[in-house]
Amino acid sequence: MKYLLVFFFSALVFSQENKLVKIDYISNKNGITNKEYLYVKADSAVYRNDSLTIFNDNTKILNEEKSELEVKQKRIDLPVVSFYHTSTSQDLFINYFSLDEHKVVCYKDELPEITWKIYDNETKNIGDYIVVKAIGMFRGSEIEAYFCPEIPINFGPWKFKGLPGLILELTARNKNIEDYRWVVNKIDFDCKEQIAFKMNNQIKIEPFKKSVEKDFKKLKEQIKMANSQVPKGVKVGETVIVRGGIEQKYEWEK
Repeated sequence: MKYLLVFFFSALVFSQENKLVKIDYISNKNGITNKEYLYVKADSAVYRNDSLTIFNDNTKILNEEKSELEVKQKRIDLPVVSFYHTSTSQDLFINYFSLDEHKVVCYKDELPEITWKIYDNETKNIGDYIVVKAIGMFRGSEIEAYFCPEIPINFGPWKFKGLPGLILELTARNKNIEDYRWVVNKIDFDCKEQIAFKMNNQIKIEPFKKSVEKDFKKLKEQIKMANSQVPKGVKVGETVIVRGGIEQKYEWEK
């Protein structure tokens, strides 16, 4: 798929005037496409996802006019997740409304620093920009990024940063997922949106580890409940839980 890149101002203007920059990404995660946004000002960044559309809930309805069955499509609007971080710290703050807890929650994730290997001789064009290839590892996934040295922003999509230029394209791979891929769609070097780069300090901040452990506990409870509904006399083998997504192994796990 080709994406149109629209650049409103030059990177030179941005670096001189230190304006708010908005980078629109198109993400594709296991076949699900979504819009995500990076806002950057000085050394601070906010990253947000758009609502996620889930197609085809396998509900068949009868269309009497056409005398045929139609598969109903369903849209699920997930709460927007905001990521707050800076170029000078590995701390990342994740803020969203929890559907389970019915309240706004915030977690602090201490990101591992990615050791990037830059391949200066491997370049390509994305829009009007020449980008350079870099490879790194992040929590069990190989990360292939293409960054633009011409744009002096060392952030990228989601939790990724640390390269000497804006990441315009990124692919994450591991044995348990298909490619997770982000490609820049549009850059506005003079964004007029009102963006807060600091969270509400009234919200309690908890370790990201707690969120991971909570999700794992919930999954184990769901498996236990499913096993309890198996008919008598039927043996259930040991269930192996395999993580999906990019983060396959965390720093605190041995």
